[in-house]
Amino acid sequence: MLTILRLFLILPILLLLDSQPVIALILLIVALLTDTADGIIARKTNTITKLGTFLDHFADKILVHVLLLYFVVIDSISAIAFGTFLIRDFLVLGIRHLATQKGKEIPSMSLGKIKFIGQSILLVLLVLTLIYPDGWLIVTTQIVLWASVALAVLSAAQIVTKGWPALKD
Repeated sequence: MLTILRLFLILPILLLLDSQPVIALILLIVALLTDTADGIIARKTNTITKLGTFLDHFADKILVHVLLLYFVVIDSISAIAFGTFLIRDFLVLGIRHLATQKGKEIPSMSLGKIKFIGQSILLVLLVLTLIYPDGWLIVTTQIVLWASVALAVLSAAQIVTKGWPALKD
């Protein structure tokens, strides 16, 4: 249920970024917290399902990519960084799909989870730069952006090296 809420928050966040960035920031933080809460609840109640896992990943990707694309359009981040995130996620999706076709499952890996945390921090910082377009915040945001890009590349390498053997059988 929280995953569905996260999906429904994306459009209001996007629509409010120009006119009400403080409200957009609050909604973004709520959306990011639903991801954490959803995982905690599923583990504590032992209600982790394949559908729930799929929808959680789907909601994460839509939230991140839609908002990052907005920031590409307004020239706050590089299209190269956005493209790197997008290519990484399609690569992971493809490997997981192929593994599923072979009856295998490739779980989320540590660097992928750290990458998502980095992207979440990045999104919060990007919205903050709309509210406070200060030089130090912009520089900090760019550092977090490129650190997140590096994590995306490393996590892609991790899933390829650990997931590829499962595809060989």
